[in-house]
Amino acid sequence: MKLNYKDYLNNKKVLIAGPAPNTLTYSNEYLESFDVVVRINTKQVMEFKSDVVYVNIICEREFGNDLAESKEIKYIVGKNANSRFNRLNINNWPDHPVFKEYRMGILTILDILSYNIKSLHVIGFSFYQGQPKDYYMSKYIDTKTHNVESTFNDIQNNKGIHDNNKDMEAVKHLLKNNSNFTISNEMQKILGVKNDKK
Repeated sequence: MKLNYKDYLNNKKVLIAGPAPNTLTYSNEYLESFDVVVRINTKQVMEFKSDVVYVNIICEREFGNDLAESKEIKYIVGKNANSRFNRLNINNWPDHPVFKEYRMGILTILDILSYNIKSLHVIGFSFYQGQPKDYYMSKYIDTKTHNVESTFNDIQNNKGIHDNNKDMEAVKHLLKNNSNFTISNEMQKILGVKNDKK
């Protein structure tokens, strides 16, 4: 019998592997050292371990069926309140100004932290710093939801849903207030913070 999602995550070491190309620099052995590997808004089951996929409303509509048929993916979590998959654990989100506008990457971190996990580590978030080639690994760019050039233009013009400054402030806030949450060296450099947790 399949565990419910809450029980599945209980006391687990969780890794969120984001869409930035530097995710591919991590070895499969490293990824296998985590109990659960989570990915966001992709239907591609790549070379490394993948257990859970979080999807926004558009991605659920476009390739939710493909994910549901995958033997590798154990759980799918949808942003839509009416999602036919597991739904975001919205009632446990922290009440803080930086979370007034939610993006899927931040939502995923928030959701995982709302459960009784042992730890959460995050890699592969670029916060749209640098050039478009640094945003997404090529295998993520497979739907109209990942128009990299359009995203880059939105960021340069301070419009669109990708407010990288708010995303960065949200992660800093979560790092400060969650002792079991850490991020990669690459993300630390971008945010100007250091993991000082054992």
